[in-house]
Amino acid sequence: IEWKPPAVPNGIIENYKLYINYTNGSAVHNIYVASLYNFYLLEGLHAHQEVGISVGAISGGGEGPKTEYIFATTFEDEPGQVHDLQVILLTAYAVNITWYPPKVLNGIIIKYYLNVTTETKSK
Repeated sequence: IEWKPPAVPNGIIENYKLYINYTNGSAVHNIYVASLYNFYLLEGLHAHQEVGISVGAISGGGEGPKTEYIFATTFEDEPGQVHDLQVILLTAYAVNITWYPPKVLNGIIIKYYLNVTTETKSK
């Protein structure tokens, strides 16, 4: 996260206050950064996680107006494993295959691949 100091600081900037909205229903987290810095490395995020960020400057007179929230989404990653896989025999030549999506999506699933192998029973 990077930002520029306010154009009109109205005093000596002592700190910056970051407002981190993880968009998962949790409370907004506040992080204070010394005025010496105009960046912060936000770590510990998950794959395909949306986060909103706003910044306000703090001087001896208090906190100035914060920026509008800017939202970004981290990159996608491989999804978790599907679960509750079931194969139901319909006929001698057909089966019905069902499953539930992974509990950890890590992004938007666009397709599933089925790997079908056949085995021949020997007599």
